[in-house]
Amino acid sequence: MQSQCERATDYADIEMVICRLPIGHLTFAAHDSSAPYSGPYPMALLLRAFIIKEINRWGETTLHDHLRANPSLRRDLGFESLPNQSTFWRAWSERFSEDLRDAVQKCADSIVTAARTNGVSLPKRVSTSETDETKTNKPPKHQLVAERTDEVWQQAKPFVTDAFALKRGSNWQIHENAFWEQHAYMGMREDMYARSGPASFSLDTTRERIPTGSTHRYQIGKLSVADIRSMLRNTTRMLIARARQHGELTGKLWAAIDVTKGFPFTGDPEGHEDDILGYRDKNEYYQWAVLKIVGRDVPLVLDAIPRVRGQSKDEIVEKLLTRATDMVDIDLVMMDREFDSESVKGTCEEYDIHYLNPTRIYTNSDEADTIKWMYRNGERLVVSQSGLDFGSN
Repeated sequence: MQSQCERATDYADIEMVICRLPIGHLTFAAHDSSAPYSGPYPMALLLRAFIIKEINRWGETTLHDHLRANPSLRRDLGFESLPNQSTFWRAWSERFSEDLRDAVQKCADSIVTAARTNGVSLPKRVSTSETDETKTNKPPKHQLVAERTDEVWQQAKPFVTDAFALKRGSNWQIHENAFWEQHAYMGMREDMYARSGPASFSLDTTRERIPTGSTHRYQIGKLSVADIRSMLRNTTRMLIARARQHGELTGKLWAAIDVTKGFPFTGDPEGHEDDILGYRDKNEYYQWAVLKIVGRDVPLVLDAIPRVRGQSKDEIVEKLLTRATDMVDIDLVMMDREFDSESVKGTCEEYDIHYLNPTRIYTNSDEADTIKWMYRNGERLVVSQSGLDFGSN
């Protein structure tokens, strides 16, 4: 290090010394809380960047701004894309071990000493008190969401871009991946829509060109429900195959059918009467029936279909199970009370799947009248059940 600093004449040369540190062959698994899943930014790249941070005693925001203002330095460090501020914060505060942080700080101090010994002028270092403050102040929520979105996209990108495709002409100018990345960005945030979402996305992405809101909506809108379901299933198959390489999602699994709503529908409902359904707060929504694997750290969606007015419950179950059973071995499917019907049970039995759902409560029953009378008269009651019906046995 001393000999390399002897050849430096200014601060830019010191940064190049750091960029060329021969640490790419080193293994940091023992000091990486995310190992073995390193994500898009290997430890060696982050370590070099953090040495620059510690030389100047910057916080993560200043480091991010410095690399954004100096794209050639970013590339020399090895970054193909610029991590956002919260990615730097999480890597330094949570991913790096305490011993590794100490080593980075000692390395930075050694470089500063060597540079000054050789008469190299360095920027004034920020005081230690300011550095400590940046360590204790956690980034705001929107920055953590941005970081998490970036991590999710980097992990999902190989699967999504292999399975999902737009119906565009040959004269396209914006890369297709920009649509899917922007879609993931907007989908992971509350109250963000295609009209306003690209403006926020443009601030967090390093892409030079992204689709406008109208273009995004138009291209995504050309995909039919059948198209999206098919591409979702192809993505899910790849995820299942990857999980099974690690011994997961094998054997008999449990699944659940859930009905969920989208954002409130605020447009003209004419022509959409069969697709826009009510919900508990009496607003209008699209509704989706989703089949997903449960009992794992992260639920895995196997299939999803839009609910249509007049659609029977057994038809919903049939559509969801017919494809999902080709991907995994489902032993038990759990459903809400609204799916309590003989036809639904019959559909599950056709697929040799056990079913579990609460018994429907009939508000006009004698039992309900009796309970109301007991409540009005201050009586206490206990409801017991002698057995549990898991469906077919």
